[in-house]
Amino acid sequence: MNHKGQVFVLFVLLLPLFCMLAMYIVDNGIILYEKHQLEEINKLAISYALVNRETTEDKVKEIIRKNEEDVDSIRVNIDESVQIEIKKEIRSIFGIIIGKKNYEITSYLDGSMVDGKIQYLKIS
Repeated sequence: MNHKGQVFVLFVLLLPLFCMLAMYIVDNGIILYEKHQLEEINKLAISYALVNRETTEDKVKEIIRKNEEDVDSIRVNIDESVQIEIKKEIRSIFGIIIGKKNYEITSYLDGSMVDGKIQYLKIS
């Protein structure tokens, strides 16, 4: 009995699934990379604000914008600790197929100085 035709049909049916899975993985990789970049910039800005206690919220926003120009919104609160929320919208490469043109990513960190060391609290 010859099964080559059955295998070909199965391959043709599964090929779009494998392609969609690969596209999903690429899009999620881009999202994770961009989120990591935002968190690193967030840590940099919090470190600056905690070390330079006389700094203003506008100066912290300026530091963030120097490191990442495409930021959509920045919220900064400086008191005993420093809270920064950065939002950025990135374009989807393959999400357009399912109707998702953009992804919004957010990095929200709370940083404080404890025993001379900076501690970060990631808030989801």
